[in-house]
Amino acid sequence: MNPGANPSPSSAERPGWRGTVFATCASVFISFIGFSAALPFAAFFIQQELGVSDPKMVKLYTVLFAAATPVPMALLAPVWGALGDRTGRRTMLMRANFGVGATIFLMGFCTGVWQLLALRLLQGIFSGTQVAAQTLATSEAPPERTGSVIGALTAVLFAGNLMGSAMGGELAERFDCRFVFKLAGALSLLAGVLVLFFVRERHGSAAPGKRVAGAKLCHATMRRVVLAAVPLLVAMFVASLARSVDKPMIPLLVQKILGTVEGAMASTGRLMALGAVAGFLAGIGGGWLADRVKPARLVLAVTLLSAVTILPLAFVGKLAWVFPVFFVASLASCALEPALQNWLVRETPENLRGTIIGWTATARAAGWSVAPLIAGFFAIQTGLASVFVVTAFCFLSLVPLVFWAGKK
Repeated sequence: MNPGANPSPSSAERPGWRGTVFATCASVFISFIGFSAALPFAAFFIQQELGVSDPKMVKLYTVLFAAATPVPMALLAPVWGALGDRTGRRTMLMRANFGVGATIFLMGFCTGVWQLLALRLLQGIFSGTQVAAQTLATSEAPPERTGSVIGALTAVLFAGNLMGSAMGGELAERFDCRFVFKLAGALSLLAGVLVLFFVRERHGSAAPGKRVAGAKLCHATMRRVVLAAVPLLVAMFVASLARSVDKPMIPLLVQKILGTVEGAMASTGRLMALGAVAGFLAGIGGGWLADRVKPARLVLAVTLLSAVTILPLAFVGKLAWVFPVFFVASLASCALEPALQNWLVRETPENLRGTIIGWTATARAAGWSVAPLIAGFFAIQTGLASVFVVTAFCFLSLVPLVFWAGKK
C-alpha cells in the first residue's frame, strides 16, 4: 500500500528528531489539558449558566454540542492534511492550536445555548491538533520508531486529559464553567506559542526543499493510496463510533446515580481523570506492542476486550463501581485507535502521510458525529443503560472489518 514511497533514513541520519517529537508532545499535552478541563462539563454549563432546565432539552443540547465539532472537522481534515503535505505540517499544528484556543476561550462569554453551539461548530473548522501532531512527529521520526512515537503522543494526550479533567471539575465547582472555558482556551493558545518557538520541521517530505517534489508525487499516487487505505479507514470510523457512543452520557450517568447535579461535576472530573490514566498506560503499552505485534492481531484483541469490559456500565447502580469498570474499559478502548493509526501510518508513503492521516481524521470525526446522535436516541427512548449495551455491539461490529483490512 505504499506506492511511490522512498526509503526513509535511519535514526542516525535524522538528527534533531527527538527534540521535535518532544516539543510536539509537550504542545499536545498542554492543549489537551484545556480540552478536557472544559468540554466534558458542557451538560452542566448548559443547565447552570445558560438556563436550560428541561431534562430532554439538556440531553438534546448536550448531543448537539458533542456532534457540532466533528462535522466540519470531518469535511475539512483531508484538506488540512493535503495542505500540510505541501506547505508544512508545523503550520497546520499552529493553525489548530490558535484557532481552537480562540473559539473555546469565547465560549466562556456565551449567554445563550445557540451561541455555544455556533462556537462549537467554528471550533470544528480549526480542529485537528491530534492529526497535525501525529503527521509532524511520525514524519520527523525514523520509520522503526513510528509505533513508539504514536504511543508517546497517545500517552501525553491522555496525560493532558488526566490533568485537565481533575483540574476542570474542581475549578468548575469552586468558580464556574465560564472560568474553565476561558482557561481552556488560553492553554490551547499557549500550546500554539510553544509550537511556534520550539518545533522545527527538518526531515519530513514537507520540510523546506522537499515540498515541490512531494506535491508532484501526491498527484500521481494519492488516488491509489487512498483506495488501498479504505478498509482501515472504515475500521477507524467504527472504532471512533464505538469509543464515542457512551461519552456524552457519562456525566448524566454520574448525575443519575447521585440524584443531583451537586457534586456531579467533581465526580465526573475524577472519573474522566481515571480514564485518562488508563489512556496514558494504554498509549505507552500500546506503542510498545505496536512495534512488536502484528497489527491485525493487536487490533482484534483490543476490540474484543473493549466490548466485554464496557458492558457492565449498563448495570452498575453505585458510583463506587463505576470507577473500576470505567478504568478497565478505558484501558482496552484507548489502545484501539493508536493501534489502527500505527497500522495505517506504517503502510503509507511519507510524502502522503498528511493527506492519509487527514482522511483518518475524517473517518474518526464521522464516528464522533454519529455517536452522540445514537447515544441521544437510545438515552431518550430507552434510558441511559441501553447506551452502554449499544456501545458493546459497536465494538463487536469492528471484528469483520479487522479481517477485511488484514486481507487487503
